Amino acid sequence: MNCSKVVGEESGLEKHELYDVDFFSGIAQGAFRSAKVVLGLLFEVYQAESVFDLGCGQGVWLAAAGELGALRLIGLDGPWLTTDKLLNKRIEFTNANLEENIEICGRYDLCISVEVAEHLSSDRSRAFVDTLCRASDVVLFSAAIPQQGGTNHINERWQSYWAGLFDEAGYGCYDLIRPKVWSDPRVESWYRQNLLLYVRRTHPLGTKLRSYVSAHAPLDIVHPEIYMGNLETLQRPVAEPSLRFCTHILGRWCRRQLRKLTDHAH
Repeated sequence: MNCSKVVGEESGLEKHELYDVDFFSGIAQGAFRSAKVVLGLLFEVYQAESVFDLGCGQGVWLAAAGELGALRLIGLDGPWLTTDKLLNKRIEFTNANLEENIEICGRYDLCISVEVAEHLSSDRSRAFVDTLCRASDVVLFSAAIPQQGGTNHINERWQSYWAGLFDEAGYGCYDLIRPKVWSDPRVESWYRQNLLLYVRRTHPLGTKLRSYVSAHAPLDIVHPEIYMGNLETLQRPVAEPSLRFCTHILGRWCRRQLRKLTDHAH
């Protein structure tokens, strides 16, 4: 039985083209390896029996949760995904337009949403967080930071921005995972950089985690692998300029010279 109902019509062929099965398959192996490490650490202090993943893709994180003992796996993602592409047949899957309001039927032990929010328009941010909070008292969340880069990243935000929205919804932020995986090559660098755990303040897990987590660690951090990768991307056109790059630079120089001549004439 599917426990999510979409409110609104599906739309946007552009996203069908962006997020096809090849897109998810390209990240599945690293994501599954990452998920097993991260969820293994989380389940040491909090074993979730029911797990809901909003923006689940092919169900990589749900499949890992199933291997680690979760009994019920519920996933939701856009119309570009079909059930035959899911990595675990136990996943209860619903198609939805994440840009529209989504009703969540029932609550789950754990809600996951990793590297999804940056793909949604900025005016969906608060409603998206509210949806996650309606799904569970415990939310494992990550989203791309400014200049992280990626396919259709239209809403990159610092970690503290999302922490603020969760705070307004009554959830505390716990930096449980990042210190433990920061140097772990099994975990993709964007998870090492962005993964935070949010827990409703009335939930007993919050009290338990206060002995595990420093309340004074900075939230807005950049992983060296992300930083160096982006720096290399920026330096490459200068070190090995293409004809297009040279034409672009020459065009800018010519326009500046023309403006100088025009200003001098006036």
